[in-house]
Amino acid sequence: MTSAFHRLELVFIILLGGIATLPLPTFAQNSDLTIYQSNVDQLKLNLRSHPNDPNLHFNLANNYWKLGQYEKS
Repeated sequence: MTSAFHRLELVFIILLGGIATLPLPTFAQNSDLTIYQSNVDQLKLNLRSHPNDPNLHFNLANNYWKLGQYEKS
């Protein structure tokens, strides 16, 4: 019984260690934020002349998402 318990304990420790090493989501770096904001500004200008272009809307939402502005995205 003790041997089975130790194997189970070892498996648990290995799994816990694997979970602990998973990468955590991170926010964009400051330089990326400048690029994303510039993209948002440009996409908004492009949408004035092409308001029904789905690619522009998708890219705008994607850049807002990368900026952490989830409601706008």
